[in-house]
This record gives sequence, C-alpha cells and structure tokens, in this order.
Amino acid sequence: MHSIMWFWTTGIHDPGWVQAIAAVAVVVLTLVMVIVLFIYAYDTHTLAKTSVEQIGLAKLDREELKTIKRHVANDRFLKVQADLTLLMQSIIDGTFGTKPPPPLYPDNWPDVAIVLALRTRSVISAVIALGIQLRSVDFTIAAFFSASNNDEKTACELKVRTSLSRAIEESTKLSNLLVEDAKK
Repeated sequence: MHSIMWFWTTGIHDPGWVQAIAAVAVVVLTLVMVIVLFIYAYDTHTLAKTSVEQIGLAKLDREELKTIKRHVANDRFLKVQADLTLLMQSIIDGTFGTKPPPPLYPDNWPDVAIVLALRTRSVISAVIALGIQLRSVDFTIAAFFSASNNDEKTACELKVRTSLSRAIEESTKLSNLLVEDAKK
C-alpha cells in the first residue's frame, strides 16, 4: 500500500514515469492511427475497384444503348421500305384512294437519320434525300385526298406516283449503301 501511495504522491511526477507513460501513449496512438489508416486504405481500394467496375458498366450501357438505337433505326427504315412497297402495290392494284394511308415520314426520322449517319458517313445525303422524298409523298397524298373533283384527283395521283417512285429509288440507294457498309 505504501508503494501505491508513494506513486500517487511523489512518483507520478518522476520524469522516468512520465516518460514511460508518454511512450506507451504514443505507441497506443500510433497503433490506433495505423488501424485507422488501414481501414482508410481498404475503403479507398474498395472505392477504386467499384469505380473501375462502374466505368466498365457505363461503357457497356453506352454500347448497349448504341446497339438499341441502331436496331430501332434499322427497324424504322425497314418499316418505311415496307410502307413504300404497300403504297405502290395499292396504286398498282387500284385500291389507292379508298382511305388515306398513315404518314410515311416517321416522327423520329431525324433520330433515325443521325443513327444511320453515325454508322457510316457515306449515307448522310441518302438519308436526307429519303426524308425529303417521304415528306413529298405525304404532301402529295394529302393533296390527293383534299382534291375536290376527279380531274384534280387524277393529276394528284400522277404526282403521288412520281414522288413515290423517287422515294423508292432513294430508299433503294440507302439500302444499297447500308449493305455495302455492312460488308466492310
């Protein structure tokens, strides 16, 4: 008991004890700091690994989005070709004029044109020309259905045939360019 009393009264102020306690405190604080730094390094490694994975997923998502846009553009182009063919068949078999067909120019044609043009630069003029011809066909069909007498309808039907044949030519040109690009 006497030694404990001595320590608390006199020995606590002894420089040797103070130095020993300070050294132990430094060691404990150093260990705590090493543990904290280890956790920080582990978290940093985990964040870096996750960031690399996220970048990879973002690239995959971007590639998937491009692929989806290409498929949508190709599907829209094939639908335009099918609509042109059906319209030409209705003119040939005489069923044209019974009811107005839906517009040939798709609402998303600018998006389709951009995707097709990004696929290959050589199709830009063909895509633009086809879009113009599709609008021309839509306008001539609207004029046909708004004509008041048979003479006007006959003249408008001739314009529809002309613009439709031009649209089919532009569609064929674009199709050939896309096929050539796919072969490369």
